Amino acid sequence: MILSKRPEIDRFLARPDPAIRAAVIHGKDRSGVAERALVLCKTVTPDLNDPFNVSVLGDADIDGDGVALEEALTALSMIGGRRLVRV
Repeated sequence: MILSKRPEIDRFLARPDPAIRAAVIHGKDRSGVAERALVLCKTVTPDLNDPFNVSVLGDADIDGDGVALEEALTALSMIGGRRLVRV
C-alpha cells in the first residue's frame, strides 16, 4: 500500500490497519517525517521507552549486516503485545 496524499496518510496514522506489519515513512520534510513516525509508533506501543516492546536501531546497527534488523523484527515481546522496531 502506498499513501502519498496527506488525507490518506492522516487517515492511516489515525487508525492503522492491524494487518500491516511494517511501514516506511520518508520525505524531504524531516520534521514532518519524524512527527508522523512518532504518531505511528504510539499506535504500536504507548511507552516508547519500554525495552521489552521497543527496539531502536541506528545506522551502525544495520550497516553491512542485516542480522540485527532481522533479530529485532523476529523477537517476541516478553510481556505480550506488539513490538516496535524503529530504524
